Amino acid sequence: MHLSMLVRRFCLATAACFVCIHPAAVRSESDALHLDLGAEVRLDLVEISPGTFLQGSAADEPGHRLDETQREVRATKKYLLGKYPVTRVQFARFVADSGYRTEAETGVSGGFGWSGTALVQKKEFTWQNPGFSQTPNDPVTLVTYNDAQAFLKWLSQKCGREFRLPTEAEWEYAARAGTKTPWPNGADQLSGDAVSWNKANAGNTTHPVGQKPDNAWGLSDMFGNVWEWCEDWYGPYASGPATDPLQTNPKLSDKPRRVLRGGSWLRDRMDCRVCARYRNDPASRNADNGFRVATSVTAPHAAPPVERASSVFLKRERFANLQGPAGHRVVTKTEKEQPVMEGGLGGTLVVFIIFGAIYTVIRSVIRGGSSASRSAGFVAGGRTFTRIGNDGFWITGDIASGTPLLCCYDAGAGMQETRVRFEPGPEGHFIYTGSRPSHITVVNLAATSQGGPIFDDDDVEIRNIPPSPPPVPQTPPPPPPTYDGPPPAY
Repeated sequence: MHLSMLVRRFCLATAACFVCIHPAAVRSESDALHLDLGAEVRLDLVEISPGTFLQGSAADEPGHRLDETQREVRATKKYLLGKYPVTRVQFARFVADSGYRTEAETGVSGGFGWSGTALVQKKEFTWQNPGFSQTPNDPVTLVTYNDAQAFLKWLSQKCGREFRLPTEAEWEYAARAGTKTPWPNGADQLSGDAVSWNKANAGNTTHPVGQKPDNAWGLSDMFGNVWEWCEDWYGPYASGPATDPLQTNPKLSDKPRRVLRGGSWLRDRMDCRVCARYRNDPASRNADNGFRVATSVTAPHAAPPVERASSVFLKRERFANLQGPAGHRVVTKTEKEQPVMEGGLGGTLVVFIIFGAIYTVIRSVIRGGSSASRSAGFVAGGRTFTRIGNDGFWITGDIASGTPLLCCYDAGAGMQETRVRFEPGPEGHFIYTGSRPSHITVVNLAATSQGGPIFDDDDVEIRNIPPSPPPVPQTPPPPPPTYDGPPPAY
């Protein structure tokens, strides 16, 4: 290796010890409108500006219902809303990254899919099989409120900003786009058909997003296709004007139900009006339920800063009480390799950073290239258990499907951890980390309490403990002497 390359790696490694930049810190706000989910999958957002509108419908509006009582609502903050409901290909990207299984998949009875005449519950009905064929760009269905929350958590971690469901008021404000009619393009039923996929024109199936015209904000498929989960609990509107309302009381309906908006391919035109409300149990999984994402326009959230030098100590503390296979114990390599240094905390930290940088360079040279060019992960017992990528790692090996695993890693913002159930795919089970991970540890939680394996790349190993020799019988000590007189002098 050329000396210049060696010096360059030394400088980069040293700088990494001092600087940790969250990926969101270098992402421009314009990029937030087009989110890259990986594998050429994109999620588009539309910015919604503050304003005031009349929520609900007038008593003489065709299709008006009692829970649509009008009130003035003031939206005070900008927010971003998904241009379309989340699609199958976007949800599939989430599942591939996280290994997540929806509630319809993990439940004993499956979801409610289309039988040809009605929604019926069967084990085989899941987001991958709603009972009719779908394209990758159809809206995902058969997702519960909790499934949507899991997707939003993954999206937040992937993009470095907090994603959520829209509130009911945010949804209607965005759907109206400044209009006051039952649909943004008019009041007659033909206007409804022009902007929605409903029971009259959908043909008992969903349709790819973007086939209906956008509203004035640039949003599409707000009407029909699938009902969209909102963040609110269902209940009557509070009387009087409201500012940025969010219903947080779950006890205002016959049982706790979440709000859904927009109507669906299975519903009449009137259910697809801009003000039409629907509610359902958060665990309902129907072939006409989907969701759309929302997020604030404010600066993306950043993970709390973590000193790079602390990663190995966090890992050592995290696994201090875990036991390996019988006759073994878990030992961090730093526990046996870290030199004892003097000179106070400041000097110790400087020396630790210098030695860490040198170790990184030497290790890279010995392993034959930079970490960016490595694809193999850690090896235990002659078998490779991970393969590292630029935005995550794959867990492979002889692990039973459904095995609970604890995965710890450092992807540039300190030690993180996630729990998954192993679901083997063509390349193993992929764990998304956002950037190239290091210090990976995978713990088999099902076997840990029984002395199960811990698979690790760098800082944790399983060290053999020789059996302790049997105790040697000891001759009991003689009884202490007794004295008849005064105590002896010493």
